[in-house]
Amino acid sequence: MIDLDQNIRKVLIAVITLGIFLLLIVSLPFSLGLVILGVIAYFLWKRFAA
Repeated sequence: MIDLDQNIRKVLIAVITLGIFLLLIVSLPFSLGLVILGVIAYFLWKRFAA
């Protein structure tokens, strides 16, 4: 049960992060959006790979 809750939490975090990223891409210049994507991807990789 705990594993299922953790998986749901990871999915929710991923969906929320993707939504925020899409809003940033729409509202900010593309190059700045790519930088933000790189930072987000790095932190997500570091968090889930650890």
